[in-house]
Amino acid sequence: MLSVVAHRKIWYTISGTLVIAGVLAIAFWKLNFGIDFVGGSLMEFQFTGAPPAPAVLTQEIAALGAHRIQLQSAGDRAVIVRTETLTPELHATIVRALQDRASELRFETIGPSIGQELARKTAIGVVLALLLILCYVAWMFRKAGVQVSSWAYGFVALVVMVHDVIIPTGVFAVLGRFVGVEIGAPFIAAVLTILGYSISDTIIVLDRIRENVGNARGGDFATVVERSVHQSFARSMYTTITTILALLAVIMFGSAGVRYFALALAIGIGVGAYSSIFIAAPLLVTWQQRGSRPNVR
Repeated sequence: MLSVVAHRKIWYTISGTLVIAGVLAIAFWKLNFGIDFVGGSLMEFQFTGAPPAPAVLTQEIAALGAHRIQLQSAGDRAVIVRTETLTPELHATIVRALQDRASELRFETIGPSIGQELARKTAIGVVLALLLILCYVAWMFRKAGVQVSSWAYGFVALVVMVHDVIIPTGVFAVLGRFVGVEIGAPFIAAVLTILGYSISDTIIVLDRIRENVGNARGGDFATVVERSVHQSFARSMYTTITTILALLAVIMFGSAGVRYFALALAIGIGVGAYSSIFIAAPLLVTWQQRGSRPNVR
Protein backbone atom coordinates (compact mmCIF):
# COMPACT_ATOMS: atom_id res chain seq x y z
CA MET A 1 0.00 0.00 0.00
CA LEU A 2 1.22 3.49 -0.86
CA SER A 3 2.62 5.41 2.09
CA VAL A 4 -0.20 7.72 3.19
CA VAL A 5 1.73 9.94 5.58
CA ALA A 6 4.79 10.43 3.37
CA HIS A 7 2.66 11.56 0.44
CA ARG A 8 0.26 13.67 2.48
CA LYS A 9 0.89 16.80 0.40
CA ILE A 10 -0.65 14.99 -2.56
CA TRP A 11 -3.80 14.19 -0.57
CA TYR A 12 -3.98 17.76 0.75
CA THR A 13 -3.74 19.07 -2.81
CA ILE A 14 -6.48 16.77 -4.08
CA SER A 15 -8.82 17.61 -1.22
CA GLY A 16 -8.00 21.31 -1.35
CA THR A 17 -8.80 21.39 -5.06
CA LEU A 18 -12.12 19.60 -4.56
CA VAL A 19 -13.11 21.80 -1.62
CA ILE A 20 -12.22 25.02 -3.44
CA ALA A 21 -14.13 23.82 -6.51
CA GLY A 22 -17.12 23.04 -4.29
CA VAL A 23 -17.02 26.43 -2.58
CA LEU A 24 -16.72 28.24 -5.93
CA ALA A 25 -19.64 26.25 -7.36
CA ILE A 26 -21.79 27.16 -4.36
CA ALA A 27 -20.70 30.81 -4.46
CA PHE A 28 -21.22 31.39 -8.20
CA TRP A 29 -24.12 29.08 -9.03
CA LYS A 30 -25.80 29.00 -5.63
CA LEU A 31 -27.92 26.10 -4.46
CA ASN A 32 -31.16 25.45 -6.29
CA PHE A 33 -33.45 25.35 -3.27
CA GLY A 34 -36.75 23.50 -3.60
CA ILE A 35 -40.11 24.46 -2.19
CA ASP A 36 -39.12 23.13 1.24
CA PHE A 37 -36.99 26.28 1.51
CA VAL A 38 -38.51 28.83 -0.86
CA GLY A 39 -42.15 27.96 -0.22
CA GLY A 40 -44.76 26.37 -2.47
CA SER A 41 -47.88 24.24 -2.57
CA LEU A 42 -48.45 20.58 -1.79
CA MET A 43 -51.32 18.43 -3.05
CA GLU A 44 -51.96 14.77 -2.36
CA PHE A 45 -54.17 12.80 -4.75
CA GLN A 46 -55.65 9.33 -4.36
CA PHE A 47 -56.12 7.73 -7.78
CA THR A 48 -58.93 5.26 -8.43
CA GLY A 49 -56.61 3.13 -10.54
CA ALA A 50 -52.89 2.97 -11.11
CA PRO A 51 -51.38 6.48 -11.11
CA PRO A 52 -49.95 7.77 -14.41
CA ALA A 53 -46.22 7.53 -14.99
CA PRO A 54 -44.39 10.38 -13.19
CA ALA A 55 -43.25 11.95 -16.47
CA VAL A 56 -46.79 11.87 -17.88
CA LEU A 57 -48.39 13.35 -14.75
CA THR A 58 -45.69 16.03 -14.51
CA GLN A 59 -46.24 17.04 -18.13
CA GLU A 60 -50.01 17.13 -17.65
CA ILE A 61 -49.83 19.37 -14.56
CA ALA A 62 -47.21 21.61 -16.18
CA ALA A 63 -49.49 22.09 -19.18
CA LEU A 64 -52.09 23.59 -16.84
CA GLY A 65 -49.62 26.30 -15.75
CA ALA A 66 -47.82 24.88 -12.69
CA HIS A 67 -44.04 25.12 -12.32
CA ARG A 68 -41.24 23.36 -10.40
CA ILE A 69 -43.26 20.17 -10.11
CA GLN A 70 -42.04 17.35 -7.88
CA LEU A 71 -43.83 14.04 -7.51
CA GLN A 72 -43.58 11.56 -4.67
CA SER A 73 -45.34 8.22 -4.35
CA ALA A 74 -47.37 7.88 -1.15
CA GLY A 75 -48.59 4.31 -1.48
CA ASP A 76 -49.98 2.12 -4.23
CA ARG A 77 -52.31 4.77 -5.63
CA ALA A 78 -51.54 8.03 -3.81
CA VAL A 79 -49.23 10.70 -5.22
CA ILE A 80 -47.91 13.84 -3.53
CA VAL A 81 -47.45 16.78 -5.90
CA ARG A 82 -45.25 19.74 -4.91
CA THR A 83 -45.21 22.91 -6.99
CA GLU A 84 -44.53 26.60 -6.71
CA THR A 85 -47.20 28.48 -4.78
CA LEU A 86 -50.51 27.97 -6.59
CA THR A 87 -53.21 30.56 -6.94
CA PRO A 88 -56.70 29.39 -5.87
CA GLU A 89 -57.73 29.40 -9.53
CA LEU A 90 -54.81 27.24 -10.71
CA HIS A 91 -55.30 24.85 -7.80
CA ALA A 92 -58.96 24.45 -8.74
CA THR A 93 -57.98 23.88 -12.38
CA ILE A 94 -55.59 21.06 -11.45
CA VAL A 95 -58.19 19.41 -9.22
CA ARG A 96 -60.81 19.57 -11.99
CA ALA A 97 -58.36 18.12 -14.52
CA LEU A 98 -57.73 15.08 -12.29
CA GLN A 99 -61.17 14.65 -10.71
CA ASP A 100 -62.23 11.87 -13.08
CA ARG A 101 -59.24 9.77 -12.01
CA ALA A 102 -58.30 10.98 -8.54
CA SER A 103 -59.63 12.71 -5.46
CA GLU A 104 -57.64 15.32 -3.54
CA LEU A 105 -56.75 14.22 -0.02
CA ARG A 106 -55.04 17.40 1.15
CA PHE A 107 -53.77 20.76 0.00
CA GLU A 108 -51.18 22.85 1.85
CA THR A 109 -49.22 25.98 1.08
CA ILE A 110 -45.81 26.76 2.57
CA GLY A 111 -44.99 30.46 2.66
CA PRO A 112 -41.51 31.79 1.79
CA SER A 113 -41.01 32.92 5.39
CA ILE A 114 -41.47 29.36 6.61
CA GLY A 115 -38.92 28.15 4.07
CA GLN A 116 -36.42 30.78 5.16
CA GLU A 117 -36.93 29.81 8.77
CA LEU A 118 -36.29 26.17 7.85
CA ALA A 119 -33.07 27.15 6.06
CA ARG A 120 -31.91 29.16 9.08
CA LYS A 121 -32.66 26.34 11.50
CA THR A 122 -30.95 23.84 9.22
CA ALA A 123 -27.77 25.94 9.15
CA ILE A 124 -27.83 26.37 12.92
CA GLY A 125 -28.42 22.65 13.41
CA VAL A 126 -25.50 21.63 11.20
CA VAL A 127 -23.09 24.11 12.84
CA LEU A 128 -24.22 23.06 16.32
CA ALA A 129 -23.77 19.39 15.42
CA LEU A 130 -20.22 20.08 14.20
CA LEU A 131 -19.29 21.95 17.39
CA LEU A 132 -20.77 19.30 19.65
CA ILE A 133 -18.91 16.56 17.79
CA LEU A 134 -15.68 18.58 18.10
CA CYS A 135 -16.12 18.82 21.88
CA TYR A 136 -17.15 15.17 22.20
CA VAL A 137 -14.15 13.87 20.25
CA ALA A 138 -11.78 16.09 22.24
CA TRP A 139 -13.28 14.74 25.47
CA MET A 140 -13.22 11.13 24.29
CA PHE A 141 -9.53 11.39 23.37
CA ARG A 142 -8.58 13.38 26.47
CA LYS A 143 -6.19 10.63 27.66
CA ALA A 144 -4.55 10.28 24.26
CA GLY A 145 -2.84 13.66 24.28
CA VAL A 146 0.72 12.36 24.59
CA GLN A 147 2.21 13.50 21.29
CA VAL A 148 -0.71 15.73 20.24
CA SER A 149 -3.43 17.29 22.35
CA SER A 150 -6.90 15.80 22.53
CA TRP A 151 -8.17 18.94 20.80
CA ALA A 152 -6.07 17.99 17.78
CA TYR A 153 -8.19 14.86 17.38
CA GLY A 154 -11.33 16.97 17.64
CA PHE A 155 -10.02 19.54 15.17
CA VAL A 156 -9.10 16.83 12.66
CA ALA A 157 -12.58 15.30 12.96
CA LEU A 158 -14.13 18.73 12.40
CA VAL A 159 -12.01 19.46 9.31
CA VAL A 160 -12.87 16.08 7.83
CA MET A 161 -16.61 16.55 8.39
CA VAL A 162 -16.60 19.99 6.78
CA HIS A 163 -14.59 18.51 3.88
CA ASP A 164 -17.11 15.67 3.49
CA VAL A 165 -20.10 18.03 3.40
CA ILE A 166 -18.70 20.75 1.13
CA ILE A 167 -17.78 18.39 -1.72
CA PRO A 168 -21.23 16.77 -2.23
CA THR A 169 -22.88 20.16 -1.70
CA GLY A 170 -20.68 21.58 -4.46
CA VAL A 171 -21.65 18.68 -6.73
CA PHE A 172 -25.33 19.48 -6.11
CA ALA A 173 -24.70 23.14 -6.87
CA VAL A 174 -23.40 21.99 -10.28
CA LEU A 175 -26.35 19.62 -10.74
CA GLY A 176 -28.74 22.40 -9.79
CA ARG A 177 -27.18 24.75 -12.32
CA PHE A 178 -27.04 22.37 -15.28
CA VAL A 179 -29.65 19.67 -14.54
CA GLY A 180 -32.12 21.54 -12.34
CA VAL A 181 -31.70 19.31 -9.28
CA GLU A 182 -33.25 21.00 -6.24
CA ILE A 183 -32.12 21.07 -2.63
CA GLY A 184 -34.87 19.98 -0.27
CA ALA A 185 -35.45 18.13 2.97
CA PRO A 186 -34.06 14.82 1.57
CA PHE A 187 -30.72 16.52 0.84
CA ILE A 188 -30.55 17.87 4.40
CA ALA A 189 -31.23 14.37 5.70
CA ALA A 190 -28.42 13.12 3.45
CA VAL A 191 -26.01 15.76 4.81
CA LEU A 192 -26.75 14.77 8.41
CA THR A 193 -26.29 11.11 7.50
CA ILE A 194 -22.98 11.95 5.82
CA LEU A 195 -21.84 13.65 9.02
CA GLY A 196 -22.63 10.46 10.93
CA TYR A 197 -20.73 8.25 8.49
CA SER A 198 -17.85 10.71 8.36
CA ILE A 199 -17.30 10.83 12.10
CA SER A 200 -17.73 7.06 12.35
CA ASP A 201 -15.03 6.37 9.73
CA THR A 202 -12.73 8.99 11.21
CA ILE A 203 -13.11 7.69 14.76
CA ILE A 204 -12.15 4.19 13.61
CA VAL A 205 -8.84 5.52 12.30
CA LEU A 206 -8.20 7.92 15.17
CA ASP A 207 -8.98 5.28 17.77
CA ARG A 208 -6.49 2.89 16.20
CA ILE A 209 -3.90 5.69 16.25
CA ARG A 210 -4.63 6.33 19.92
CA GLU A 211 -4.24 2.63 20.73
CA ASN A 212 -0.97 2.27 18.83
CA VAL A 213 0.45 5.48 20.30
CA GLY A 214 -0.16 4.05 23.75
CA ASN A 215 1.51 0.77 22.84
CA ALA A 216 4.46 2.44 21.10
CA ARG A 217 5.40 4.39 24.25
CA GLY A 218 7.04 7.36 22.60
CA GLY A 219 7.93 5.86 19.22
CA ASP A 220 8.02 7.93 16.05
CA PHE A 221 4.55 9.40 15.68
CA ALA A 222 4.48 9.38 11.87
CA THR A 223 5.41 5.69 11.81
CA VAL A 224 2.71 4.86 14.34
CA VAL A 225 0.10 6.76 12.32
CA GLU A 226 1.16 5.03 9.10
CA ARG A 227 0.83 1.61 10.74
CA SER A 228 -2.58 2.56 12.12
CA VAL A 229 -3.81 3.63 8.69
CA HIS A 230 -2.74 0.33 7.16
CA GLN A 231 -4.55 -1.56 9.91
CA SER A 232 -7.76 0.44 9.39
CA PHE A 233 -7.75 0.61 5.61
CA ALA A 234 -9.38 -2.73 4.78
CA ARG A 235 -12.20 -2.34 7.29
CA SER A 236 -13.00 1.17 6.11
CA MET A 237 -12.96 0.21 2.43
CA TYR A 238 -15.11 -2.90 2.87
CA THR A 239 -17.75 -0.98 4.80
CA THR A 240 -17.76 1.86 2.28
CA ILE A 241 -17.91 -0.34 -0.81
CA THR A 242 -20.83 -2.43 0.47
CA THR A 243 -22.75 0.72 1.42
CA ILE A 244 -22.12 2.43 -1.91
CA LEU A 245 -23.15 -0.71 -3.84
CA ALA A 246 -26.52 -0.63 -2.08
CA LEU A 247 -26.86 3.09 -2.82
CA LEU A 248 -26.00 2.52 -6.50
CA ALA A 249 -28.96 0.15 -6.73
CA VAL A 250 -31.21 2.89 -5.35
CA ILE A 251 -29.71 5.45 -7.76
CA MET A 252 -30.34 3.20 -10.76
CA PHE A 253 -33.77 1.83 -9.86
CA GLY A 254 -35.25 4.25 -7.31
CA SER A 255 -37.72 7.06 -7.91
CA ALA A 256 -36.48 10.56 -8.73
CA GLY A 257 -36.88 11.85 -5.17
CA VAL A 258 -34.98 8.95 -3.62
CA ARG A 259 -32.39 8.82 -6.39
CA TYR A 260 -30.79 12.16 -5.58
CA PHE A 261 -30.91 11.43 -1.85
CA ALA A 262 -28.95 8.23 -2.53
CA LEU A 263 -26.57 10.09 -4.86
CA ALA A 264 -25.75 12.65 -2.16
CA LEU A 265 -25.14 9.82 0.31
CA ALA A 266 -22.95 7.89 -2.12
CA ILE A 267 -20.77 10.92 -2.84
CA GLY A 268 -20.51 11.89 0.82
CA ILE A 269 -19.76 8.39 2.06
CA GLY A 270 -17.16 7.83 -0.67
CA VAL A 271 -15.48 11.14 0.10
CA GLY A 272 -15.70 10.34 3.82
CA ALA A 273 -13.89 7.04 3.38
CA TYR A 274 -11.14 8.82 1.48
CA SER A 275 -10.79 11.66 4.00
CA SER A 276 -10.71 9.42 7.07
CA ILE A 277 -7.65 7.64 5.67
CA PHE A 278 -5.88 10.22 3.52
CA ILE A 279 -6.73 13.45 5.36
CA ALA A 280 -7.50 12.77 9.03
CA ALA A 281 -4.44 10.66 9.81
CA PRO A 282 -1.92 12.83 7.90
CA LEU A 283 -3.37 15.96 9.52
CA LEU A 284 -2.49 14.58 12.94
CA VAL A 285 1.10 14.07 11.81
CA THR A 286 1.24 17.61 10.40
CA TRP A 287 -0.17 18.97 13.67
CA GLN A 288 2.37 17.02 15.74
CA GLN A 289 5.34 18.02 13.60
CA ARG A 290 4.36 21.69 13.51
CA GLY A 291 3.99 21.67 17.28
CA SER A 292 7.24 19.90 18.07
CA ARG A 293 9.42 21.21 15.25
CA PRO A 294 8.04 24.39 13.71
CA ASN A 295 10.56 24.36 10.88
CA VAL A 296 9.60 20.92 9.59
CA ARG A 297 7.86 21.15 6.24
